[in-house]
Amino acid sequence: MKTRVCLSDLFGCPCTGIDQYEDYCKVRACPRPRTPCCAGFRVMVVKGDVICGPQPGYPEPAPAKTTCCPPGGKGLWSNWRDWSFCASTTCGGCQIRTRKRICSSAAFGCPCVGPISEKVIVASNLVTRTSLAAHHSAKLSI
Repeated sequence: MKTRVCLSDLFGCPCTGIDQYEDYCKVRACPRPRTPCCAGFRVMVVKGDVICGPQPGYPEPAPAKTTCCPPGGKGLWSNWRDWSFCASTTCGGCQIRTRKRICSSAAFGCPCVGPISEKVIVASNLVTRTSLAAHHSAKLSI
């Protein structure tokens, strides 16, 4: 049994189509001298497997196109990805880190409002009074 979950129901947008269906597993043909297949089936080779068939062909349910957008008109964003790492070879004390997110509802005609990425400037290689004092204790009076 295959199932799918309607994610837009939480936003008041019901899905269309079936949410579950049964599909027969590959039924291997029995070796001789037994009857290879049950009544109504015959021996077939499907994708290299010898099975009893034909098996019913159920198409994979495709998500229906919808114009139903989440309330608020801002689209449906994914969670923010992790912040990018700072390059260890950068000098000068400042680096830019970024993070991104994906507009999950755009494929369904519901564009997202807001930035797809964020940037932040972070200080790197900061010299603190403590570390400065450790390296130059003779020259620094605290």
